[in-house]
Amino acid sequence: AFACIEKELGLPLDSIYSSISTSPIAAASLGQVYKAKLKYSGQHVAVKVQRPGIEEAIGLDFYLIRGLGIAINKYVDVITSDVVALIDEFARRVYQELNYVQEGQNARRFKKLYADREDVLVPDIFWDYTSGKVLTMDWVEGVKLNEQAIIEGQGLKVLDLVNTGIQCSLRQLLEYGYFHADPHPGNLLATPDGKLAFLDFGMMSETPEEARFAIIGHVVHMVNRDYEAMARDYYALDFLSPDVDVSPIVPALRNFFDNALNATVSELNF
Repeated sequence: AFACIEKELGLPLDSIYSSISTSPIAAASLGQVYKAKLKYSGQHVAVKVQRPGIEEAIGLDFYLIRGLGIAINKYVDVITSDVVALIDEFARRVYQELNYVQEGQNARRFKKLYADREDVLVPDIFWDYTSGKVLTMDWVEGVKLNEQAIIEGQGLKVLDLVNTGIQCSLRQLLEYGYFHADPHPGNLLATPDGKLAFLDFGMMSETPEEARFAIIGHVVHMVNRDYEAMARDYYALDFLSPDVDVSPIVPALRNFFDNALNATVSELNF
């Protein structure tokens, strides 16, 4: 990882950082995150480094999977969707996530959208120390939203943070049409001063205007627990073709959303 940083940034490690963690403080399938201190400013930063060889490994995986998709399209009549097109779209998303310059641009765009909110934190990107395989951003101290006892032990209210998250999510989907597509606990933190911090902007998506109106109706139907209307919304959202009978979906929606809407904060699965 350290060799990758030096190669990508074109500088020796000790000229960039006065210190850097010897091992990753967080790791995922595509990259690892180190905590470092910038030499020129003394600021603590998170340095995300792409795993060595991951791009080549993923390329080989998609080559093999795409070959399987071609065979499925040709010989399996029961599957009517274009499997190759689905694989290609998935590959496009994954390769976007491998481009850390793109992720930095996503973070910058996301930060501008929430510049008016004092209860939301989006880390700044250090562009001088960012490349296609290395991303440097502000270090954010915080606690995962599902660690309720720790959050409340800091004198914070989990429900306030959840409400902030819900408001942000709705604005992303319905107002901006640009949303964080991977909001799991590791990417949403409660900061010591009570802000909701968003991390990891590799997976972002956009919603066209017509879809936003359909989603608004879907949310209204969910709040009103009108599950028959929710099921019909899948036509407008283009999830299902009009000739599909949605009545079997209704009991599943009722079971899932009744449980979710009645759950306490501690029972919510973030």
